[in-house]
Amino acid sequence: RLQRQGVDVPGLRRLEQGGALSSYSVEHNGRLRKFYHLTPQGRRQLQDFSESREELDRIFDFIQGSVADDKA
Repeated sequence: RLQRQGVDVPGLRRLEQGGALSSYSVEHNGRLRKFYHLTPQGRRQLQDFSESREELDRIFDFIQGSVADDKA
């Protein structure tokens, strides 16, 4: 669960509007606190991002290995 700490974070708002996050507000000590959590769509997007990131990491590692081999 993500908690916004007294600042307006446009990225969270965009993710919420896009369906990746949902939110609810709770009053605490006279102040409104907003909490966010991933929706099923957000979980799928996070999984897709993680898989893409892992693929990019493998490509980067391959390129680094090729460059290191060329220097040797």
